[in-house]
Amino acid sequence: MEEPGSSTLEAASRTSPDDIIDPRHEKRNYWLTVINGIMTGGPSTLFDPNTVVAAFIIHLSGSQALVGLVSGLVMLGHVWPQLFVANWIEPKPKKLFVYHISTVLRLASLTTLGLLIWVFRHDLPGWFVYAMIGLLFAFWSAGGFSAVAWYDILSKTVYSYKRPVLFAWRQTGAGIIALLAGGVITWALSPRSGLHYPLNYLFLLSLMTVLIAIGILCFNLVVEPAETHAIKKRRPFREYLKLGPQIMREDHNYRRLFWGQITFSLAVMNTPFLVPFLIKDIRVDDSIIGMLMVVAAIADLLINVYWGQLGSRKGNRAVLVLGSKLSAFSPALALGAVLLPRFALFGVDIRIVLVALSLVMSRIAGSGLGVGRMNYLLDVAPLGMRPSYMGFMNTFSAVSMIIPMTAGSAIQLVGYWPVFALAVIFGIVCVRVTTNLDDVKFTSHPNGYRPEES
Repeated sequence: MEEPGSSTLEAASRTSPDDIIDPRHEKRNYWLTVINGIMTGGPSTLFDPNTVVAAFIIHLSGSQALVGLVSGLVMLGHVWPQLFVANWIEPKPKKLFVYHISTVLRLASLTTLGLLIWVFRHDLPGWFVYAMIGLLFAFWSAGGFSAVAWYDILSKTVYSYKRPVLFAWRQTGAGIIALLAGGVITWALSPRSGLHYPLNYLFLLSLMTVLIAIGILCFNLVVEPAETHAIKKRRPFREYLKLGPQIMREDHNYRRLFWGQITFSLAVMNTPFLVPFLIKDIRVDDSIIGMLMVVAAIADLLINVYWGQLGSRKGNRAVLVLGSKLSAFSPALALGAVLLPRFALFGVDIRIVLVALSLVMSRIAGSGLGVGRMNYLLDVAPLGMRPSYMGFMNTFSAVSMIIPMTAGSAIQLVGYWPVFALAVIFGIVCVRVTTNLDDVKFTSHPNGYRPEES
């Protein structure tokens, strides 16, 4: 059995060759993965935690702390299963069965939530907000359960040089659907729809569930080759836990990528509170949520293709650096919205404009980090250790789940501006950390591109 010592990383190949990919299925797998991202990413805005769910919670309980809790639980649900799953599946030649299990759990969670809203539609009980948060947490946890397997399957089915463009296609297509979803949200939450509360939120949840089911089922159709570099036997979990700190100590890019993720989370901790700020402090109508989603979706459409091209031409580090630079603008704009007095610009409250721009910058920076972060990690992860690299990275990053919860509590105690000002500082730190990542260049390879550290 392989012990987690220094030889583990030294002996591992530092590249991720594409030799294992079966060219007969590569095109099919590529487009199934693209459709998977479009149909799970775009429709998710219909019941987005930072906007639609946040507004729903404000109506249910009025609690900013619960809004922050939900934002933190999105991260926790995504990461908490990954370390256990990574150790479990790393020796297995194929991992798609994990995604099959996740499919059932995710769709069951959303369906149960929809049924609860329908049954208690005339008078939602006080406990409903906690039941909703619990079911959404189950949904996000099921996604986290399959995340390590998803990325490992991606690395075996799509050529490395195509991955940035693949993510750009996924996010661009998702952006188009998000743009349409913004219009649907605006209509559903306005009196024009004729949908009374909470049936307007049930409509959004139901539509999201149907569309997401299509995307999830698409990835179940991917043809996965067997892993040729898998370890022969699973490590005992106590010994396996030693591997994570070892990787963090010995791999400086891994360490910097982790701190880049933490500081980015701190830089955009203002995002979950933009909609509550508009609803409670500026007293805008709920329909503004849809308009904001439209603006953010348009920004995504304009930038996502660029992220993919930048990643393919200059590598994923270039995407991470530019994304981190943009992340510092979001809290700065939000801070301006909080500090400026009310006045109109072309008939529109300037504070609404600044909040919209803040949300756009957060989305643009997040999409850049989405294209670059895991692709960079796949570039530098040793063969046969990709599940561990991803599982430990996301588990270590779970500390960021407390950020929005802490920010929500801090806002209730001291107000918006101190929290938003602190986010600006962390945005600057994020730029510094990300800039220190090593570049990873691509050279010609018979079946694609092979990353090599410069």
